[in-house]
Amino acid sequence: MQKTFRLDPKQLKKQLRNVILIYGVTGIIAAVFMLYTQRESASSPWLLVGALLLMMVYFGYRAYRQRKEIWDSYSLELTDDGLTLCQPKYPNSQIAFNSISAAEESRDGLWLSTAQGNRVFIIPNYLSDFDFQYLKDLVNQHLESNNRGAAAITIGEIRKPDLSISAVPTAAEGVADDSDSDLN
Repeated sequence: MQKTFRLDPKQLKKQLRNVILIYGVTGIIAAVFMLYTQRESASSPWLLVGALLLMMVYFGYRAYRQRKEIWDSYSLELTDDGLTLCQPKYPNSQIAFNSISAAEESRDGLWLSTAQGNRVFIIPNYLSDFDFQYLKDLVNQHLESNNRGAAAITIGEIRKPDLSISAVPTAAEGVADDSDSDLN
């Protein structure tokens, strides 16, 4: 089974609204502030206000263009053994279903954890609602099968990884006691 999921175009419209609000409101507040503080100045602030508003339009357009590039080239591929995330300017990242130890739903999406670390992979909530729910249910099924014999972890709960095996030595392990040496 191989299926590719893409970000929902309806969510891109919400991103456009957010960009307009962020850059538009910030630009207007900054322009009003400049006009207010420079009102008694001998030089006119109009050139500065115009430059500020042009910068805000440019940065807003650039932010929207970056988001559109992400929307156009982002993909989340579902295979029989895991998920592969492909997004522009980042290397592909993969996670195997049998390595998922926990899942946590947040406002950004569904964060997946493994024994190596928490929140190492995300299924974003910018997918269509149906696709997001499908992947969430699929991850929950794999979590239950991964945790047979132990208490099942459902989405929203986090299991602390077993820290008895670690690549980092415990404090003072293998460190010689050099209290007699002179460090001056």
